[in-house]
Amino acid sequence: MASAKNPWMKFFPADWRADPQLRLCGLAARGLWAEMLCLMHTAEPYGHLVINGRPLNDTQLANLCGVPVVDVAPLLRELEDAGVFSRTGDGILCCRRMIRDEQKRLDGERAARGGTLPTSRRGRQAAKVAACAPPPRVDEGVDEGVVSEPPSPPEARGQTPEARCQKPETRGQRPQQRGAAAGVPPSVDDSPRPDEDGSGVGAPPPDGPDSDTSRLIAAFDAARTEGWGDARRRVWPAATDAAVAAAVLRRGQELGLPGAETVSLCTGLFRQRMATMQGRGQNPPQSLRFFEQAMADVLAAAVTPLPPAVPSALLLPPAAGERYPDAPFAQRAGRHRARRGVSGAAADYQILCALGLAPDGLDPG
Repeated sequence: MASAKNPWMKFFPADWRADPQLRLCGLAARGLWAEMLCLMHTAEPYGHLVINGRPLNDTQLANLCGVPVVDVAPLLRELEDAGVFSRTGDGILCCRRMIRDEQKRLDGERAARGGTLPTSRRGRQAAKVAACAPPPRVDEGVDEGVVSEPPSPPEARGQTPEARCQKPETRGQRPQQRGAAAGVPPSVDDSPRPDEDGSGVGAPPPDGPDSDTSRLIAAFDAARTEGWGDARRRVWPAATDAAVAAAVLRRGQELGLPGAETVSLCTGLFRQRMATMQGRGQNPPQSLRFFEQAMADVLAAAVTPLPPAVPSALLLPPAAGERYPDAPFAQRAGRHRARRGVSGAAADYQILCALGLAPDGLDPG
């Protein structure tokens, strides 16, 4: 690291005075160590006593620090016996604290660029996925001054492409599935990327684009795009979409519903529910599994017969000379009043007639 890029470094006087290893050394040895720290701050790699990648001998160190050559070797031996500095495999002197601080600084820069620490679980998973990602596609022509090769002819349908990321598997180990930790931009979607090794993670339905399974997934995507716009359109189906769609279609067949009717019922469900979610400001669902139970309920309701319509005697006016059947008086009077829309004296007269207490010759008006 050149001093022009980083002209200062962190120095903690309390740590310097409290270090027991450094306190074992004399004042001359501590002064030489301070000069060595300044030299290692400008060295590359950082924290190593080198100049232009070469270690310093006693004569060179004496000239740079301004001490007699005969005093350098005893002072270095005193510092090394106290464990103040360490040596690399090549015998180069280095400061452990400076190396740790530099590593923390580099990790902070990478975290600021990538949004996560490289030593964290998410950072390691993102680095693993990035290492297995396929190279960017380049069409035939000139790319950055280099003529690219023409694309290879498409493979026959039904063949499984060779996986670009192949890892040896131990006995009994299941292949790992890549999920949403790949860092897909939120403006596009955060659903998992389809696997290229044919494992079925996010892959299109095996029945083809014209199958009921594909139409059900397409209806889900269409309702999702209709509610939240093209900016939230899914680039590929979720990992569980094909399995959930196949299970819903099988449930429809068990209930006696054809595939087209099952897709139609689920399409109406998608539009209604997603319109409600969008109106409430909620995020769009990422997979069909979100509506798995709702689709089962819609199919069950579609085949459930409606109860027969039986006219109630309480809603029909009584014949001449007859009375209402036995029922609570308030229920009979309320329904009769609601049906007739009468009030006042006429309602009282009808109640007296229902009870058989109306006097003869009384005018209901």
